[in-house]
Amino acid sequence: MSVLTPGSVRSTAAHVVGGAKAKVADKAGLNRPRSADALVEMIVDTAERKARSCPGGIKDMPDAIHASLSAAQFEYVGKYLAVVRDQAEAGIRRRAAHNGWPTPSTKVTITLDDAQAAPVRVTERFSSPFDPVNGGTMEFTDRQEPAEIVIDGSEPDGPAVQPVLSDWFLTMADGTYRHLELDRWYNIGAAPSNDIVVDDGYVSGCHVGLCATGTVLLIEDGLPQENKPSTNGTTINGIPIQRFTLNANRGAEMKLGPHTVISIGHVHETDRQDA
Repeated sequence: MSVLTPGSVRSTAAHVVGGAKAKVADKAGLNRPRSADALVEMIVDTAERKARSCPGGIKDMPDAIHASLSAAQFEYVGKYLAVVRDQAEAGIRRRAAHNGWPTPSTKVTITLDDAQAAPVRVTERFSSPFDPVNGGTMEFTDRQEPAEIVIDGSEPDGPAVQPVLSDWFLTMADGTYRHLELDRWYNIGAAPSNDIVVDDGYVSGCHVGLCATGTVLLIEDGLPQENKPSTNGTTINGIPIQRFTLNANRGAEMKLGPHTVISIGHVHETDRQDA
């Protein structure tokens, strides 16, 4: 947040005008998080708009599209990033086919940027220098490489990026241990597509979601954005929750339905947090 300090009339006026523009943008919804569908459409539209002209009147889609998300945007759609990525890549192929362009092999990556103000920032990249067949350039449009922490599990071109581990970990009912990666959503449930699969008939397909940030652990029962709570509920230390934030240095007992208990721990844990 900007703070007015003693200075010239010009600098004060610039601050007032800037603040007015920010308020207008916020009223217009420009700084509000996008839905997963809107994020897919934004990525596809960027790929089409930035396509390079080639001989014969056709265009070449970018080889890579990178979407950087603000913290608010990531919290809104974080658990659906794998779906967003896949749908965006498929949408880019469909858009190219509709336009009569060559079938692209565009790779989409999505990352979190805690310092970013805008909900979404999309950049494109071509993997080869410009030529009359493929087109393209090695540079991002804003000449700024994206962060190398890949939230959705995909890998950027080049050497594999090692995941960054958070201070949070889970101890499952069978005694197995799972250290959570930083800023990644984990879905836990009975369906085999989950990040952590629980073999319990009282646990829903996607029962609960977790995301470990640098300071807190976010917990959501079911799929709240689809208005689908878990069938038998989630409790933290015996208290039913829909959404819950577990503070750093605290642990808790999470129960899925009537039977499955998962212990949440923090490497610097000092006590257990009540819900």
